[in-house]
Amino acid sequence: MILCDLYKLIRFAISLLLPPEKPKREWTMEDVHAALTEKAKAFLPTVLAWDTSIVDLCKVLDLNPGLAGRADMYRRAGGLGAYEGTSEQNIWLHNQVMESLAKHGFAD
Repeated sequence: MILCDLYKLIRFAISLLLPPEKPKREWTMEDVHAALTEKAKAFLPTVLAWDTSIVDLCKVLDLNPGLAGRADMYRRAGGLGAYEGTSEQNIWLHNQVMESLAKHGFAD
């Protein structure tokens, strides 16, 4: 009990010494869409369907769009079973990536 209180006191003291964290910018889905639309302009004249295609979304985000790359993302995102690239898996993965971008943002 005493160690627990001491630990809390030390953490509090350290927090006073550290600079305050910058507030994390919250992204809306509109922010994500605007940022991805801007990034996709780099691929013109090729028009990428990043808003519906996980392969094109990976290209815009400079991620491996191949089956192995998507399988790795699927596993990391918590997908169930083996990734085979089915439309259901791709739609689920696309939604997970978009939600993650909204939650965490991304750097250009």
